[in-house]
Amino acid sequence: MGRPVSQTGSLQDALRKHRSNTTLLPRLSLGPCYAPSTARFRIREAYSRVNAGSGNSRHCEIHRSWLTICSSGPLRRSAVLSCGTRQRPLNSSVRHRKRMNFEATFAAVGFSGGIAIGQLQASCAIVPETLGVYAVVRRSSAPVRFLQASSGGRFKNRDPSAPVAKLQARWLPDAKVLYIGKAGGSRQRSTLRSRLHSYMQFGLGQPCAHWGGRYIWQLAGAKELVVYWAAIPNEEPAQVESRLLHAFVQSYSRLPFANLRR
Repeated sequence: MGRPVSQTGSLQDALRKHRSNTTLLPRLSLGPCYAPSTARFRIREAYSRVNAGSGNSRHCEIHRSWLTICSSGPLRRSAVLSCGTRQRPLNSSVRHRKRMNFEATFAAVGFSGGIAIGQLQASCAIVPETLGVYAVVRRSSAPVRFLQASSGGRFKNRDPSAPVAKLQARWLPDAKVLYIGKAGGSRQRSTLRSRLHSYMQFGLGQPCAHWGGRYIWQLAGAKELVVYWAAIPNEEPAQVESRLLHAFVQSYSRLPFANLRR
């Protein structure tokens, strides 16, 4: 097991000495960084890039001239060094609690359905004709496999395929919700049924106007994914969608796999 993260010099001294410097240069995908003047930025070790069996020394630098955070041996994914008043390791219980918060938000919306994409591609008659939000969920815990070419349609003659490396970088192995979308509102006339019909037909290769969520169609076995929906008669679906995406980002530090923007 690797030794705990050690520190070269005093972080507090470094902060005092360079308080006027407001630009941080994160390296090795360090995660969120804040201006030194806040004394709150955190440095996360990029454990996903570390070969646990290598035993080699790893280091990352922020402003090489004044601060170096070093660790020896295999890096542990819970190792997070917090500059400020205390250390806050991002252990499994914290991650679990954050994800439970998203699940609670998701459940509070009142989703129903759980119908496989393959079934909805044949018919969306079961989906209500009302405003609402919907989500694509992957129940399987088996390793994911990406396709080189998307099965999606060429809306406005655009190829919906993305490089596999890009899909791999966006994939969140622990997240079951892959995409969150909305239907209707003050600026849209669509309903859950019409919107999901367009989405399903897009996945079958039709040039339908559902460019959002297109990464779903580069997953092997996409037909086995399931779709949930929730009717939102008394609130703007866009607001509910935004609330769900915000809760997801708070739990997983990024948007769902197939949501490319808020």
